[in-house]
Parts: sequence; structure tokens; C-alpha cells
Amino acid sequence: MIEAVRQLPGIMFRIKGELIVEDKDGKVIERKEFTPHSFVDNFSQWVWSLLGGGFVDCSGTPQFQFKDTDGNSQAIAFQKIQNAGSLCAVAPSGEDKYGILVGTSSQAWDYNDYNLIAKIAHGTGSGQLSYGATTLSTIGGTGAPATIDIQRSFDNLSGADITVNEIGLAVHVRDDTVPVDYYMLIARDVITATTVPNGGRLTVKYTIQINP
Repeated sequence: MIEAVRQLPGIMFRIKGELIVEDKDGKVIERKEFTPHSFVDNFSQWVWSLLGGGFVDCSGTPQFQFKDTDGNSQAIAFQKIQNAGSLCAVAPSGEDKYGILVGTSSQAWDYNDYNLIAKIAHGTGSGQLSYGATTLSTIGGTGAPATIDIQRSFDNLSGADITVNEIGLAVHVRDDTVPVDYYMLIARDVITATTVPNGGRLTVKYTIQINP
């Protein structure tokens, strides 16, 4: 796989991307790697807050700030998101608000991206893809590097070929005190145009290596 490197204080990430396209008979017709630009500002804000960002002496109520997929700025205290399912990327089948997402735009990646530019909706209608579940592996390896795989498949039942140009990863954030659900994009990539034939399937896989 082609690799990209992102560095945060004390942690080194190497990210690998892979795409697999199958035809209607399940035959692999294309397999390619892509170089992730990946993490956007929301991810940096999230990690910064986990390290005590905003509180020089780690006093005060821990919280993090982010821009949701509607473009609205949010600030949520961690104590408000203790319920099951919050800060989760493991989306079920049919869920197109979080997990791995795909879109049609070839607009260049930007650090301030907060959503895909032209997300493909879940469904079987024109221009839609059927979203499978986003799966997350257990942490692989007994030492450095540790690896985590994130994967999702998309079936094209629309009646025509669909071209994918962008990929994203979003997490579900739930403020349980309201309650209200938000969706936070943490990564976006622009790839070479990838055609998913009618009746075919696209599988997207990210592999994150920690301390490679």
C-alpha cells in the first residue's frame, strides 16, 4: 500500500489506503492504493483536547471543539458524551451520516474540510450507493507498530455506473444532556476517479499504523 505519515505530539501515524472494485459477479476488476491526506482540523482538535488542550493546568471541565458536518461550530464537555455510541465510527448498514463515506467531488483536500463536498447518499436510486457496515478491527500487533483497520463496502444497485472521487471518515457525537446527535468529519481524501459498475461493489479500507 502507498503510505502517508501524520505526526502528533509523541505519536506517529502511518496511514495506508486501499480500494477494491468488484463487478456484478464478484470478480475483482480493480485494486489500487491511494495516498491519504486524511486527517482534518476536527481530528487535531479532538486529540488536542484529550491532551488537556485549552486548560494550561488541566483544570476546568474537559471539552472539545469541532465543526459538525452541517458546518456549525460545536463545543461539548466530555462528561456530556458518556453514553454508548458516542465518538464512534462503527456505523451500521444503511447509515450514511458517519463511518466511511464516499462522494463524487474532485475538489482538493483542505485541512478545514468538515464534510464531503458531494456525498453519495445511501440507497438504490439514481446516483446512490448501498452502504454496508463500517467495521473496525481489534488492535493488531504485540508491539510497534500497532495497526487498526477501518473498512466499508458500497454496493451499486442504482442501474448505472457511479464514479467516486472522494472518501471521508466521520464519527457520531451525541450530547446526552440535550439530547442531540452531531456528526464530525475527521478525515477526507481525494482519489483518482474510481468507477463502480452497475451491480458492482466498492470496498474502502484504511489501515492506521501507530508508532511504525
